[in-house]
Amino acid sequence: MLLAREGENYTPLGKNWTARFLERHYTRLKTYWSNPLDHSRARAVNPITKEAYFDIVEAVLAGNGTPEDRIAPDLIYGADETGLQQGIGTTDRVIAEAGKSVQHQQRSGNRENITVLCTICADGTSLPPAVVFKGLGYQTSWEQENPLKASIGYSKKGYVDGEIGVLWIEIFDKATRTKANGRRRLLLVDGHVSHYTSGFLRYARQHGIEVVCYPSHSTHAYQGLDVVIFGVLKRRWTEVRDDYERRTGQPVRKETFLKLYGQAHIRAFTRENIVSAFRVTGIVPFDRNVISPAQMAPSLEHSSANSLPINLSSPVR
Repeated sequence: MLLAREGENYTPLGKNWTARFLERHYTRLKTYWSNPLDHSRARAVNPITKEAYFDIVEAVLAGNGTPEDRIAPDLIYGADETGLQQGIGTTDRVIAEAGKSVQHQQRSGNRENITVLCTICADGTSLPPAVVFKGLGYQTSWEQENPLKASIGYSKKGYVDGEIGVLWIEIFDKATRTKANGRRRLLLVDGHVSHYTSGFLRYARQHGIEVVCYPSHSTHAYQGLDVVIFGVLKRRWTEVRDDYERRTGQPVRKETFLKLYGQAHIRAFTRENIVSAFRVTGIVPFDRNVISPAQMAPSLEHSSANSLPINLSSPVR
């Protein structure tokens, strides 16, 4: 573009031009690390879906408009699953003798997925998780040490399916029924198929559980577990797992997973983190404006054609 604009007077920029430009304008410009954002996620967080989502949440919370029917924070829940691996090699920076170019830590390479389904409440509490192991049958050895009193299940690939989803909503109901004491409960979930089987939704409706789905491809903005807690949980899990393998020389197995996971879970699911998860996503306190214009900016269409020195061909334009 500069060549087209300047013609014969064009002088190429030097390799240090960017650094010097930033130095001259250091009070106005900073450099940042950018994170990749999938195209569908970039377009999903937009003003239209934002307003529609918060309108639905607001209406469900209000109910029939009476104070008695309004859903209080202690009955607002968010649930989601995350996958953890029993062992996987990662790269860490370590200190060692000069001249040693390669350093290794012995770690298990087991990439088998274990799904953990977590549930948090806007009052700062959480429910015992549900853990789904990969397997063709239930093994009693899995539950030998279960400090969190987690529910345990299995599936062929270690993921939540429709059948497990129905079993889970029954567990959720039993865990929150006494607290609800006949009042409605709000359950926020993503669009995974296990949350929308006829059995899941029928049970929820029959037991006073209002199920609201986040907009598609937008849990990175609206889902508190994704925004605040799961990142912390995975870091804590890595720390606990690696420490165990260093101390014992043994890989994490299904028989030891629940005991070790419990340590990571407790460190991640603090009251502060849980309350923050609902606050930064605009649920409690209710505030649709927490989703800022900056978060929605990737969904907007932009064109710089008017500022270009040459006309672009139609496929580009």
